[in-house]
Amino acid sequence: MLWMIVLLESLAAGFVQSVTGFGAGVIMMLVLPYLLNVVHAASLASVVCAGLTFSLAWKYRKKVNWPVLLPLIISYTGAQSLTVHYVKSLDFSRLSIAFGAFLILLAVWYGFFNQRVQVKPRWYIGVFICVLSGISGGLFGFGPMAALYLLPVTKDRDEYIGSTQMLFLFGNLANMAARIAGGLFPPSILGPAVLGIAGILLGKRMGLAWGERLSKERLSRIVYLFIALSGLIMIVKQLV
Repeated sequence: MLWMIVLLESLAAGFVQSVTGFGAGVIMMLVLPYLLNVVHAASLASVVCAGLTFSLAWKYRKKVNWPVLLPLIISYTGAQSLTVHYVKSLDFSRLSIAFGAFLILLAVWYGFFNQRVQVKPRWYIGVFICVLSGISGGLFGFGPMAALYLLPVTKDRDEYIGSTQMLFLFGNLANMAARIAGGLFPPSILGPAVLGIAGILLGKRMGLAWGERLSKERLSRIVYLFIALSGLIMIVKQLV
């Protein structure tokens, strides 16, 4: 059962992230926490997502905006690595509800009010957002807020996808290293992880074929919608 679910979720995860630039972690964590404990589920998701982010980062490596990305990588990976050390002692139910509500409010702000109240995307705002994303990645296995910052500072879809995937690749690698060092990566998940990587790469091919037709404006709408949906999923999972 676990192997089949990992394969199906990985296909969907690869498709979604190849279109929106993020979201693979959200998809992977929809069902896995019901089959594994939350910590091990997040470890499995991080390995599978690392396969996807490496593939996409390599494909779009020439489009990466390094001057913008470097301080974000440092803040994102640093916050994520530190957070992983505390996951065993935290109450995930309350955190999930609060963070889900935060994602919904963030998506509503960017979708409806950000164009009316112009805030220039300064580097320190990006660092702050990536610290929040890193904390989220360490806790839940995904941190989508960084995508909201990179959307307006990148010039086109290719630069956005390349920059987000390079950021998330460093985050996935740091996450995996911290989990292995902390004993949060059991050998039993290696088999499903290999299957998941194969599935997520297949999903990537389907997502790229569809996503390349999107304009930057339409991509932005999809990103805002999916972040709100991610928050709603987190809340519902804790209430049902």
